[in-house]
Amino acid sequence: MKKYSTILFLLIAIISQAKSIEVGKQKNYITITNAFNACNAGDTIFIHAGTYYEKNLIINKTITLIGINYPILDGEFKYEIISVQSSYVVINGLKIQNSGVSSIVDFAGIKLYNVSNVKVENNIVQNCFFGIYLQNSINCLIQNNRLSASAKEEQQSGNGIVVEPIGPVWIRLNQLKIK
Repeated sequence: MKKYSTILFLLIAIISQAKSIEVGKQKNYITITNAFNACNAGDTIFIHAGTYYEKNLIINKTITLIGINYPILDGEFKYEIISVQSSYVVINGLKIQNSGVSSIVDFAGIKLYNVSNVKVENNIVQNCFFGIYLQNSINCLIQNNRLSASAKEEQQSGNGIVVEPIGPVWIRLNQLKIK
């Protein structure tokens, strides 16, 4: 019983320490990268509308990313856009576009690397080699995302959603449109 009380106390301490960080032209943080560097596990980053060119954003902390009015994260056709390397991450309300293309590296709009309990929901993913890619990730929820691409040749296009699971993954498809 004492063990559970200690765990509960630690969880409450972490939650009470969590803060909100805002990113945008008129906010304390102009770039998402600077917000990542300033945040701690458990924090929420609110990204305001605008276009962000930040190469590959690596999430290595348990955080929540929330887009306000679908801010655009643009990979400039060169980079993977978001690489999730921590469990218990939430990515919600972003427009991810223009990832890099490679026959050697599986660039994605959003790629999960060996994580669990990640939620990717309510995002727009456009013109990405792979839209959402789960590599050896489990207990993840992918829902209500809109994916589209315009590549004309097979070498320029990966898949919308790729799952290489080692356990359960939940993908909810409300609508599937193929053009």
